[in-house]
Amino acid sequence: MNDNEVLTALASLINNASSNKGISFDLAFNNFYSYSKLNCRPATLEYYNKIYRILKRTLDQLGIADTNQITKASYKVLETTFRSHGYKNSSINKFTDLLKMIFKVNNELEYINYNPVANIKKLRENPPEIEIISKTNMTKIMKYIDGLPKTYQYIRKKICLLLLKDTGVRINELLHLKTENIDIDNNTIYLEYTKTHDTRYVFFTDSTKLVLKEYIRIKPVPEEPYIDYLFINDKCTDIMSKHVIYHFFGEISNACGIEQSISPHKWRHTFITELVENNVNLTSIMKVAGHTEFNTTKKYIHQSLTNLKESILSIKK
Repeated sequence: MNDNEVLTALASLINNASSNKGISFDLAFNNFYSYSKLNCRPATLEYYNKIYRILKRTLDQLGIADTNQITKASYKVLETTFRSHGYKNSSINKFTDLLKMIFKVNNELEYINYNPVANIKKLRENPPEIEIISKTNMTKIMKYIDGLPKTYQYIRKKICLLLLKDTGVRINELLHLKTENIDIDNNTIYLEYTKTHDTRYVFFTDSTKLVLKEYIRIKPVPEEPYIDYLFINDKCTDIMSKHVIYHFFGEISNACGIEQSISPHKWRHTFITELVENNVNLTSIMKVAGHTEFNTTKKYIHQSLTNLKESILSIKK
């Protein structure tokens, strides 16, 4: 089906749409966004905005401006259009999930009186490959950060990296750490701010403890309301931006000649994979990683087996 045929079919579907009460998609998203502000963190809201911009661009291309122009049939045209643009099933599912949430909230708040996408099933996704930081690159990185100047800014960056390595926390969880929740003596951190809203404990090594102690000793004291946070910006006026960490990791990659990504989430993947390879109980891994679904943890078993296969076959060559 070419673009003209898609638009013709869609026009027919829209003309035959029922007399359902509808509103513009922009208004529907704003209603959903305002509702989400009550329950979601800034990072989640930012994600919704990003996904909606792509969704809205495609809706506009198809001439869909109001919610009453969405039917099960027109949704299939939307899905086909996403696929023609090169989006994989995993991405299409994200757009669909947002569409479902928009309709659900607006229906519950009685802005609209129907939900045509409530029972749309997710597309089958291929399990994503989990990329971890190789042992060779890990050695290069550790050697590099050991040679960094002993300034406050570099010690701050170094302890960020070491905590990501030791704990597998998400970057937003790292940046919202509070000094009062760090038990230096017992190498333990209580995570109060988490993606899932469920608190948990993580742990760090003795070598990281030495750097952490030094960082806390020289860290300037910001004013309220940021006085309790471990990582603050250079002006002591806010929590440190995640872009400082991304820039630092880019610096490391360039200096060490590392081509693979060493983004914060790669450290999380590496941390969890190491636990699996060291036969840590999956329930314990799920707890320390902050996974809410067991299947999320189980996918690391497959990755670990893949690594084991490659290691064995390389020896047999």
